[in-house]
Amino acid sequence: MQPFLVVGPGAVGTYLGGSLALHGYPVVWLVRPRHRATLESQGLHLALPFGEFHLPAGPVVTGWEQALAYKPQAVLLAVKGYHLADVIQAQEPVAEQAPPVLCFLNGVGAEEHLAKVLGPEKVVHATLLTAVEGQGVGRARVR
Repeated sequence: MQPFLVVGPGAVGTYLGGSLALHGYPVVWLVRPRHRATLESQGLHLALPFGEFHLPAGPVVTGWEQALAYKPQAVLLAVKGYHLADVIQAQEPVAEQAPPVLCFLNGVGAEEHLAKVLGPEKVVHATLLTAVEGQGVGRARVR
């Protein structure tokens, strides 16, 4: 089974990627270099309405080429809006190989900016209606 690629191990990314992993789906994490060791050593912590879970993060990478080597079926983009320009700049050299991107950024215009690099056919507008609180890298609590 092809993995999902989660970009952003904050509240939303951890909730989405952790929930997928909890249900048996493979997940690869694309993170900033400073977060790699934390995610690899501490794994994921999910506080969900039906229990608390700790699970290994799975593969953690720091670059798009490394991430795309796993042949992800989709990207779940869950970074803060002010990091979008950095994500786009880093992804641009490998945009043709990129799978569809589900954009979970709050704010206006993120999908349009992604579509300029990836093409509109690869950008999926997404909304999360669950209140999630971040508690550090790889830690999330549903409120």
